[in-house]
Amino acid sequence: MYKLLIVCIILPVLTALPAWERLEQAYQTYHSGGVMRVPVHSIYNTLYCGWVTMGEEMYFRVFFDTSSSDFWLPSTDCDWSSKWCRSRGRYNHLESDTYKDAHKNFTTSFGGALVKGRVSIDSVTLGDMGLIQQQFGEAISLPDDFISIPFTKQPMWDGVIGLGFSKEASTGSPILLNKAFPNKLFSFSLFKSAESAMEVIGELVIGEIDDERYTGELVWSHVTSDTAWEVKMDAISIGNVNLCEGECRVVANTSMAAIVGPKAQVELLFDQLNAREMGGLVIRAVDCDQIPNFPDLEFVIEGQTVRISPYDYISVQSFEGLSVEVCFLKILTLEDDIDDKWVLGAMAHKPLYIVYDLDNARIGFAESVGYE
Repeated sequence: MYKLLIVCIILPVLTALPAWERLEQAYQTYHSGGVMRVPVHSIYNTLYCGWVTMGEEMYFRVFFDTSSSDFWLPSTDCDWSSKWCRSRGRYNHLESDTYKDAHKNFTTSFGGALVKGRVSIDSVTLGDMGLIQQQFGEAISLPDDFISIPFTKQPMWDGVIGLGFSKEASTGSPILLNKAFPNKLFSFSLFKSAESAMEVIGELVIGEIDDERYTGELVWSHVTSDTAWEVKMDAISIGNVNLCEGECRVVANTSMAAIVGPKAQVELLFDQLNAREMGGLVIRAVDCDQIPNFPDLEFVIEGQTVRISPYDYISVQSFEGLSVEVCFLKILTLEDDIDDKWVLGAMAHKPLYIVYDLDNARIGFAESVGYE
């Protein structure tokens, strides 16, 4: 009620100003705390998405990607021969009074393909907060789909907001560097598991640590890469089997659905759980009846341990035509191992509370609470 009263009082005063000045003064009035909370949707528990408003009334569903710092949306000028262009929402700068031309182009790599276009500037609203003069990419050249990102053939999201470990982006200044955020950190506060294709399961919180979403203390590890949210851990184990000891390289990456590890190390995990192949697929199945007996997957960071239970690293699925449930691991390995890194994908952000701190170049880990 009080916010509505403020709007009624200040808007007549601001309407005489140009669009940019009106928005900037209004946003400073409402959002001086520098904290943004964005409802997060999950696509079958594999990708995290949310709604963004461009200008005044253009709405888009975006994928939050910690492997990139680029923010882009399909443009109304995109190549119509692209299936992605034809099936997604498209940004039209002619419909925005707050649009500005950045007078430069961009090229970025995403999901195994190139995205090209022009850099633009506009007001952006995410969750309960507005951002002034945010740079982003209007994508003009787009592929039909992105081969390494799941569910890109279905029109479930339009563009990408990058939250990667970089203070530079092909599409202009990264959204984390917007002056609205005095604290350049964020986390995914996830409350539940998605039971449908697109369901609200939590929040993306930018600007503060959500103390109610984890138990114990946050364990911090400094980023060791110039381009990725990569840290070193002391050890990774399951039961009495050490999968990695010493300097274990781990990347937190929401563009990856599962937990992924080096082939030799993940094979040890498969052996420990008696996991079996599923028709030549990369995923492995396990005995559903044994889930209560399986050990936790443990990560040791700075001498402290955070754990992922078997109820979180195993998915229980029912399929039409089958009378029994099938249980498969959300942990896999890739045949084309180019290095020995582990990747904590989207599924790891539910049992673990992970804080990405750009200012201090570090990641904080703790076990989540309140997750259903």
